Formats: sequence, structure tokens, C-alpha cells
Amino acid sequence: MRRCGAVAPAAIAALASAALAVAGCAASSSTSQFRPGGATLQTSSLPSPAPASLQPWPGKATWKWDPLPADPLKRELVQLDRAYFIAWDYAIFTRGASQQWESYLTPVLLSGNSRAGIKHELKQIIAFHHGFEGREVISRTTVRTSPSLPGQMVVDFCINDAHFRVFDTRTGKVIPRDPAVDGDIHEEEQDAFSQVGGVWKIATIDVFTGTAGSPLISPPECS
Repeated sequence: MRRCGAVAPAAIAALASAALAVAGCAASSSTSQFRPGGATLQTSSLPSPAPASLQPWPGKATWKWDPLPADPLKRELVQLDRAYFIAWDYAIFTRGASQQWESYLTPVLLSGNSRAGIKHELKQIIAFHHGFEGREVISRTTVRTSPSLPGQMVVDFCINDAHFRVFDTRTGKVIPRDPAVDGDIHEEEQDAFSQVGGVWKIATIDVFTGTAGSPLISPPECS
């Protein structure tokens, strides 16, 4: 499911000149703080993961995650990313009433045009009365230091929505997926984290699809 604005071909071309794409629309899934260079883990002031009771579309939607990294710092980053992932879906489920997803993002990402873009994405899905059912699969999760942005960490993963169907929340009937609103069936997402006051938060989110294309990834790997 698309959790930020679509990545246009022009944007892909601009990103290709960088060593890593971490600029597009920003932000996503479970809890982690990772200090590059082997610094110690800090857990104070971390956003709380979405409570298990606050699952979107209960009884309809499930998520399958690949195993967490063994490294405790990388593990925590992935957990933070996944907590955002669910918090975003819960905001859709509550038609915008829940704003917990914002606590996982940097202040810069939540200001100006970036905020307007993310808010628009959320409002668009809500306005179309789209809900989701079935199983969404997240795989090939990796965590690495950004080679181009000092101090940032990147969580990269594949999203498979082949069995994650869209339904009209007014009628409950399954409807065709609209890639412009719901995202493509197969996507790769890269979420860049930076520290704000000693706390890791999502600074940018980039989504790549086979349609948009990208020299940074091989689309079949996320199919």
C-alpha cells in the first residue's frame, strides 16, 4: 500500500544521481534506534509502537513480516519502522482520527510541503473510502548506513500486495486496486532515519515500482 506520494519518473532520474535514494516523499514499520559507528543504544523518548489492540481492519487484514535482524540496534530500527507502518494504516482505518503515525516522523518531514504531501496521500485514500483485507507480505528487510547522508540509517524492504485486496468501506465489496491511490502490487520502500534529540525518526520515504523503474533496484526482487 502506498504510504507516501508516488515516485514519478522525473524524481527517479534525479535520485539516480545519488548513491542512495532517500529524498522523495518521506517516512514507515516496528521500533529501533541505531547509532552508526557502534555507539550505544538509547531507548528514552521513543514513540510507542501501535498497541496490538489498535489493529486496522480487525478480522480482515493481516501482515506477514520477515524475521527481525539479530543485531539489537538494527532490530529496533526495523521495529520502529513497522510500528509506523501499522500506525499509518490505522489512520486510514479511523478516517484520520488517529494521528499516532506523526510521532514517528522528523519535524522537517512534518512541516511545509512534505507535510502537505503526506496529508494529501492520507486524505486521498480516506476520500475514496478504501479499506484493505487479506494479507500484506513484507520481506527482504535490510538495514544499512546511508553512504551519502552522514548519520542516517536506511531500512529497505519489499511489499507484496498480491493477496492484499482493496474494498469499499461503505459497501464492504472488493473493488479494483487503483495504483495511484493504493500503490502497486509489488513495491520496494526505502525509509531513511535520522536522529532528532537523540531519538531515531523517519526523515524520508521513497517507494519504487516496476512502473516507475529505478536503477537502484531490480524489480523482480520484490515480486
